[in-house]
Amino acid sequence: FRYERLCTIIHFLHKYSLLLAQKINKEFNYDYCMIIADILLTILAFLGLSIASIVDIKTREIPNWLNFSMIAVALSIRLMHSILAAEWFYILYGLAGFVSMFLLGNLMYYTKQWGGGDSKLLFALGAIFATKPYFVKDFPIPFLAVIFLGIIVIGFFYSFIYSLILAFKNKTKFLKEIRDLIYKYRKIRFISTTIAILIAISSLFIQFYLRPVMLSMAAILIFSVYWIIFAKAVESACLTKFIPISKLTEGEWIVDEKIRKKFKISKLGIEKKQIEILKKAKIKEVLIK
Repeated sequence: FRYERLCTIIHFLHKYSLLLAQKINKEFNYDYCMIIADILLTILAFLGLSIASIVDIKTREIPNWLNFSMIAVALSIRLMHSILAAEWFYILYGLAGFVSMFLLGNLMYYTKQWGGGDSKLLFALGAIFATKPYFVKDFPIPFLAVIFLGIIVIGFFYSFIYSLILAFKNKTKFLKEIRDLIYKYRKIRFISTTIAILIAISSLFIQFYLRPVMLSMAAILIFSVYWIIFAKAVESACLTKFIPISKLTEGEWIVDEKIRKKFKISKLGIEKKQIEILKKAKIKEVLIK
């Protein structure tokens, strides 16, 4: 019974949207409508990302109102196009893009790769770029996957360059920390190096066109181990600092385990109400990363 009612509602919406489109303009141009929608979505993404960047630099957080506004406007544009052009895939793809980025964003958030604001911004980009804009060339993979991979690649190079700058500015602490970590992970380094050498040697006994793949795997294995050591050294030596409670913002990661347990602060970040509790407890500063 519910399925029949749902089919009836969808059929009614489809029929009504067609009649509405014909009433607005008997020669309604569906392609033109999609072009306008794609342009509006692209402008929305540009403005939203620009505002997010400026606010993030000034306040170290991306406000929820911006992310939720982008999601609402993006889905509204897609819904408007679907109603006018009677092409429901446009809004359905938008919802699918939002859900897929919602899952990926939460994965990045709960593995402590991104903050809450960054993850919610990804939700908005999922709704905006769920379909390829008309002025972008075709890709062998979905356009949303291209956007996500682009964010990861750009983020990697940005974090690498930023980490190098931090390591240079704090070179005394950094060098001490990385020496300790290299010694600490000596067994892991030995195992990974041994495996990489075996992979490289085995590549000599396989077909020629597969050798670059095997050698790349060996190089990636070695690079990954030393990248993790480098990142941990930068985090310990350069990314942890004491800040006064007055400058503490929602989502900051508190390092001090005693404070986290005492005030029941999640490892994923502090909440606004917990910041107020710390102020009432007359704690002057906390160690964050």
